[in-house]
Amino acid sequence: MHEVNMARMVHDSKRLIVQDKEKIRNELLKKYESLHPAEQALLQLCSVIYEPVGITSLYKIFYKAGLSFPGERISSGRALEPLLMKLTTL
Repeated sequence: MHEVNMARMVHDSKRLIVQDKEKIRNELLKKYESLHPAEQALLQLCSVIYEPVGITSLYKIFYKAGLSFPGERISSGRALEPLLMKLTTL
């Protein structure tokens, strides 16, 4: 009987973890969808860079990838700073 109760507790715990992960995923998706297209593009770029990079290198990668910021004039890494700061607060 004790083993059945333990198995049920483990199952319930796993279900709660899955529900928590799903809730977090949905919250992040809503935040992502509310971002400006330029912020979405920058976030996508950051998600595939596997090592820490400086802001100038990030700008160079963004520029060389042919990505753009619709409606925004971004001509240097320094111009990315406000966008990156906003993304770090999500």
